[in-house]
Amino acid sequence: MFMKRDTWIYLVVTIWAAIWFATSWQQYFSSLACYAVLLLPLMAFAWFRQALKTKLLWWQYIAVWLTVFVGYAMAAVTIKGGNAELGTLFITCFWLDLVLEANGYIHHFKGLRKISLDLAILLGIVLLTGLGAAMAVSGIGDPRFDHDGILLIGGVFDAGKIMDNFGLFLGFWLQFFLLWLAGFLIYYINHYFLVPRLLKERGIVYYAAGVAGTVVVLYPVLAQLIIWLPFNERFQVISSQPFDAENAWGVFAVLIATLPVIVAIHWFRQHSRIATLEKQQVQAELDVLKQQINPHFFFNTLNNLYALSLTRSAKTPEVILQLSELMRYVIYEGQKEQVTLRAEVKYMEDYLHLQKIRMHKSVDVQLDYEGYDPSLPVSPLLLIILIENAFKHGVEPAEGASFLHIKLQTEKDEVYFSCRNSVEPAVKGTAKGIGLENLRRRLQLLYPGNHTLHTETDGHTFFASLKLQLHAAASPHH
Repeated sequence: MFMKRDTWIYLVVTIWAAIWFATSWQQYFSSLACYAVLLLPLMAFAWFRQALKTKLLWWQYIAVWLTVFVGYAMAAVTIKGGNAELGTLFITCFWLDLVLEANGYIHHFKGLRKISLDLAILLGIVLLTGLGAAMAVSGIGDPRFDHDGILLIGGVFDAGKIMDNFGLFLGFWLQFFLLWLAGFLIYYINHYFLVPRLLKERGIVYYAAGVAGTVVVLYPVLAQLIIWLPFNERFQVISSQPFDAENAWGVFAVLIATLPVIVAIHWFRQHSRIATLEKQQVQAELDVLKQQINPHFFFNTLNNLYALSLTRSAKTPEVILQLSELMRYVIYEGQKEQVTLRAEVKYMEDYLHLQKIRMHKSVDVQLDYEGYDPSLPVSPLLLIILIENAFKHGVEPAEGASFLHIKLQTEKDEVYFSCRNSVEPAVKGTAKGIGLENLRRRLQLLYPGNHTLHTETDGHTFFASLKLQLHAAASPHH
């Protein structure tokens, strides 16, 4: 449950912040305790996020969010005397929660789901470079960050300086974006050419050669473009010599740093495709198995219906109506992943009623449904297979008296179902027909490791029992 909430993310941020600003173990533990206390309101909001979304109107939720991530954050920084480190921490949390909120909406809107990874990276670059430009302008004139003609980006945010130097802020933003765009170009080549074309298809040696070729071709060109950007004089991002080896190491570092992420993306996509194919295969097999369930019964019933129509029997309308109800259930309810146990019992009762109508002999049918929970969900058309098997291999071929005793029990999320029926000695070997094999395969697909199917023959009696653990039901769509 803890991992399903966002609080753990802020615990990670707290630990990173304590490590980032610490120079000793004492300072680390002191900062960790301080930041953990100060971020408690943010962690509490993250913990109750879903509850707040459920109970509050949208504008009320936004108001609470702004109060926590803007109002409280500004108040905490002000009380701490404008602490730069604390300001950086709260700004990070602000942008982080915006990303978390956006991620939540992506899962609810199909249009947002279509945003590609590359577009998401570009949007992230826009936000990060804007934040960097804001902190750079805020550090102008501050001796901690602006000295000897070199401007450093510190963890400060001064809205007044940004407004007074808005043109410079936009210029920094654009140039930072172009700098990061160069890195994005290197990532793009690595993602769509070097990894899929060389690493995956031809191996590590060809990939290493491709990396070397990419570095040697790109680094002087990109370095020269960055040197021409005016902000390089203030920030000294790279040396003024485009052929300096340090620039080559920058390109190489981006290639190597993005490699694990790209490999993980390719692995995830391949795994998703394999999982999708497996689900489609399982669903196709289940569909085929479902189609094998009822032909014998339906064809026999139609033959009996034809015979009844020839004799103008008064039972003909009732048989037609009963058969249509059974076919409706198979066609509509049988296609669902799960139905209630009540619906399955109703289908079995209708099936037994029709069997009694169409058969011209007396059958001792006993039903024991006491103590079952009708609301439990179960995969459709499973239990009926045991009854169909009992009629096909026991009751129908019998020349004398025959019987079928059915029992259904439930306990919490477990279902116990059994059929005991008479069987002729001559057909003992056929008691385990295709229906039971069908049932075994469906159980393996739907309830793997969470079912027990037992059959046995004792003299003139065939017994079959099925036990299901419903909470562990597997679905081919999940």
